[in-house]
Amino acid sequence: MTDFSPRGHAERNEVTRSTLATLNTLDTTADRDRLAAGVLRNSLEMTSLEYESGEHLRSIRVIAGDVDSARGIFDLMPTATVENWQTIAERMAAVPTAFAGMRESWSLGIAQNTVAPRRQALVVAEQLETWAGTPSAPGFFAQFAESATSVAGAPLEKLRQAAVEASNSMAATAKYLREIYAPAADPRNGVGEQRHALARRRFMGMNVDAREAYEWGFAEVARLDAELIKTAKEINPNVTLNEVREFLDTDPSHSIEGEENLRDWLQSLMDDAMSFLIRENHFDIPKEIHRVEAMISPPGGAAAMYYTSPSEDLSRPGRTWYPANGRTRFPLWSEPTTAYHEGVPGHHLQIGMATVNSEKLSRFQRNDSSAVMAKAGRFMPND
Repeated sequence: MTDFSPRGHAERNEVTRSTLATLNTLDTTADRDRLAAGVLRNSLEMTSLEYESGEHLRSIRVIAGDVDSARGIFDLMPTATVENWQTIAERMAAVPTAFAGMRESWSLGIAQNTVAPRRQALVVAEQLETWAGTPSAPGFFAQFAESATSVAGAPLEKLRQAAVEASNSMAATAKYLREIYAPAADPRNGVGEQRHALARRRFMGMNVDAREAYEWGFAEVARLDAELIKTAKEINPNVTLNEVREFLDTDPSHSIEGEENLRDWLQSLMDDAMSFLIRENHFDIPKEIHRVEAMISPPGGAAAMYYTSPSEDLSRPGRTWYPANGRTRFPLWSEPTTAYHEGVPGHHLQIGMATVNSEKLSRFQRNDSSAVMAKAGRFMPND
């Protein structure tokens, strides 16, 4: 489990700096070496700049923050053997220390007036409360520990104790965010130009003119809005766009009841898409990544569908994760494009190909990417 304390962040920063110094001494004249070095150098430089700017002291957000990272890793751990569950128990036992480290770093951020928006602090507190659970509604770790009963010999008592302590640490962190952090947090949602510029370079992999990018983005939104209105008129020309959407959301003939039925439907959608792409020779897809697995994400996580990549040895397939968000009935009219976006021909095809391309890409390149690269691979399936 990652050390999220100020000391842990400082030690990682020293590794970042020393790695960058070593990288700059290497011969990178070969094309593949030059490309790999460029990708690694940009990431290391950004990590160092973010540390110097104090971003590690306010990494409080629902998606891609420290809290999400500490819980989300458990979704990816193998659970088939006793040894797997022993590893899970050890990691779960380290969760309280990880959250204590986060609180220590966030408190240092308060002291230095380097704080996250209050809105983020409160919504992450709500997220943590969901994962922590209650006596009548067991949380993430309690449910996860009980799933080990299917493996004979799994360390159930160790898992249950670790689950209690991990859940308590989440509840304590939620209380800290509400009672201590939120009053000191930034009341503004916006981050300002300086932080935004740093994030633009991290997520785009380059320096980007924000005004130009936003003007293009809003023009695209206007274009898509016009298409939405046109399509809605084809469905029913006598009502508004919102009324058409309400009809589509409530039409029982185009909905699915129950999470497991939804998962099965999404799996069939992914299987059919993969078969079509292979059969029609749209892409040369290696057999190792022919499988993408549809999953329902645990309560309390991101409110949008997301993707997790295959493991390096391909023992774990790429997975799409769908959030039920407390619903039991799911309208299907808007789901295919999102599923294609996250699965095939979107994220799974793009990231899965990188995973199996070990002869051309370094391990770092296969396991790290800028957001612009990740999203660019999915524009076509969505538009």
